[in-house]
Amino acid sequence: MLVSWESSLPPALHDRVLGIPIWQIAATLALLVVAAIVRKLVLWSFGSYLRGAFAKLRVDWIDGAVRRCRAPVALAITAGLIAVLPIVLGGSERTTAFAIHASHVLLSLAMLWLAIRLVDVLCDGLARQAERTATRLDDQLVPMLRRVLRATVIVFGVVLLLQSLGVNVGSLIAGLGIGGIAIALAAKDTIANLFGSFLIFSGKPFQIGDLIKIGTDIEGTVEEVGFRTTRVRTAATSVLTIPNAKIADAVVDNLGARQFRRFRLIVPIAHGATGAAIERLLSRSRTLLQELPVLRPDSALVEATNVTLDAVEVLVECQFVVPDYATEQRTRTQLVLGLLQAASDAGLTVGGATRRS
Repeated sequence: MLVSWESSLPPALHDRVLGIPIWQIAATLALLVVAAIVRKLVLWSFGSYLRGAFAKLRVDWIDGAVRRCRAPVALAITAGLIAVLPIVLGGSERTTAFAIHASHVLLSLAMLWLAIRLVDVLCDGLARQAERTATRLDDQLVPMLRRVLRATVIVFGVVLLLQSLGVNVGSLIAGLGIGGIAIALAAKDTIANLFGSFLIFSGKPFQIGDLIKIGTDIEGTVEEVGFRTTRVRTAATSVLTIPNAKIADAVVDNLGARQFRRFRLIVPIAHGATGAAIERLLSRSRTLLQELPVLRPDSALVEATNVTLDAVEVLVECQFVVPDYATEQRTRTQLVLGLLQAASDAGLTVGGATRRS
């Protein structure tokens, strides 16, 4: 049928340019034009579908998704063009078979490329959503999710590519399965840490920037949560890298999630003080706490609670609201200096062992 189709062409189209019949050159150019039109239609249809399915999303997000898909779609159309050209141009069976095989490989690469681009589009949208949440743990989760999805897509893409190359994927997967068991046994700690990271992201016991205490010997500010480990910066500015499995099994005290900071100080007053002088100290101390802008209402407590061999103990206790650790320490300093000044104004001497918490 192809021979009769060629013989029906005008004789002028059988003339050759650089050894190639004119009709083949014209057919090639026509296929290129058709491929360009198909590419435009596919991208337009894809964008229209996204706008219809996700009407509430911003237009620039959809346009960005379409832009990311241009190159993979162009490669897929090129694969189809390679498969069609030998048939249209009357190539030999061997040439046609090679072209079809090459087109399968290119199509597999295009699908892999497109899937990776779609993963990026999805994760970019999740990243924008994470920026709107109060917790910063989501900001760490999105890059991790991007890496997992990309790795998954690449694995499936490589399997598809190997199939297009004629590799027996079934026996290969069976061999990898046996090796995978050995690897899993050797990497049980890594797997435990992965499950630990899942528990951290699902339970959200803390977020980036929180001051936490893990067990009894680790305290610091959370800087990064990864698949295997969490990085915590201590008060000595060193960075601890802690396996997530250890965090999942430990008691985590989230100091950064406290609504109020507690201040408790026992001020020892040296013996020899009169009751009136101590009462003046109590009154001045109560006034000091009430004038504190960050004081939690009704949390102030100032009383003479104990008499020891060394001193009369005055308990000063309150709760206050501050945004961070540094502000908390400045507020504590302000209270301590104010209490010392109140004792001095009352004519009292602070002596004995001072206890605070």
